[in-house]
Amino acid sequence: MTLSALLVPSAFSQTPDVAERRAMLKGLGEVHTRIESAEPNEFGLRDDQIRTDVELRLRKGGIHVTDPGTGAFVYVSVFASCLNFTCVGQVRVAVYQPATLNRDNRIGAPAQTWSDAEIGMNTSAKMADLLRKWLADMLDALVNDYLAANPKVQ
Repeated sequence: MTLSALLVPSAFSQTPDVAERRAMLKGLGEVHTRIESAEPNEFGLRDDQIRTDVELRLRKGGIHVTDPGTGAFVYVSVFASCLNFTCVGQVRVAVYQPATLNRDNRIGAPAQTWSDAEIGMNTSAKMADLLRKWLADMLDALVNDYLAANPKVQ
């Protein structure tokens, strides 16, 4: 896939408004994490470091993180590719929750209910910092939407 293909928005993609994004997180209980990256990579970012960053931010935001299993999960992908000193990177964060078909509730699968993504270029020396910043910003947005959808009762 070429870079130009990655940068063209899909005609089928729909970006929900803030209220819809938040509504999808209402009542979300516990989640586990699934991390996907090109490990090992030239930036020194390892899956275990990414998982620690993700789970710590989610816990600090009040989202209960469990061991891998069934149920809802936060999917994180972090990739970068470099040629000489220029890199292209992408970070994606998505929440998947169990869903069933209306016509037959015995048929179910994980459905993406919240997502954010970023793609861009930088020098190889700064790529790891940029990827971590994007990831932190996306997790902050997720936590913010989660807290807005699930206000704490005083």
